[in-house]
Amino acid sequence: MTYATSYDHIYLSPHFDDAVLSCGGMIAGQTARNQQVLVFTICSGIPSATQPFSAFAHYLHTTWNLEPGHVIQSRLEEDHAAMKCLGAEGFYAGFLDAIYRHPQAYVDDETLFGRIAAEDTLARDLSAMLIGCACKFPTATWYAPLGIGHHVDHCGTYHAARRLLETGVSMVFYEDFPYVAVTGALQARLQEIAATESLVAQVIGIESTLERKIEAIKAYTSQLEVLFGGVEPMVQAVMTYARQVQSQSEGYAERIWRHSDPA
Repeated sequence: MTYATSYDHIYLSPHFDDAVLSCGGMIAGQTARNQQVLVFTICSGIPSATQPFSAFAHYLHTTWNLEPGHVIQSRLEEDHAAMKCLGAEGFYAGFLDAIYRHPQAYVDDETLFGRIAAEDTLARDLSAMLIGCACKFPTATWYAPLGIGHHVDHCGTYHAARRLLETGVSMVFYEDFPYVAVTGALQARLQEIAATESLVAQVIGIESTLERKIEAIKAYTSQLEVLFGGVEPMVQAVMTYARQVQSQSEGYAERIWRHSDPA
């Protein structure tokens, strides 16, 4: 595909669905205002056909109800549908998902949502790519996950974004949904990063775009059951958290976090 010569907003999405789950309302609002939005999906690479899948990968493929040899292609097709719904463009960086990148290190949910393995260089490799991309789009605002929930791909993306921030780009952080909906998860993460981050919240109303966000999330059919238990529970979870964020008035919102002082 042909990409735009400039972007107003670039969202770093660890996996195919993360930016839409977390910021779909904002993305829909930005494109409705004719702003150029790029969703930069990081873990989108196809694993080698000669490398056998781990038992954990086979388990996840089963829960996603996807054929092992066509997982990435199926998820890419889901993402294309979501991008079309939101009016955004998608870029696919080609890094492997953690379960394919280091199958001996990430063997279950505990390790996948735990400490980044010593041999995992995602943050370093991704930061080098992002710095090169930032030179091409100097006026863009970048959005990165806070790493709520500690998924290693989310945390690796967060660390790469921190390095990009040090170059002077405009960077904000978003709340990783649905992990942020767990009671206490947001505050726990903010406390963890308080030594290096001084952040202030900004609430963005999404009343006019909530429906488009939900429709875009529905495109990720392989993920709805494992993340939410189905379509209707997803709709309820999205609406409940969006209402919770917009706690000071009626309506729905998403929340981003900006630096209170220049980086």
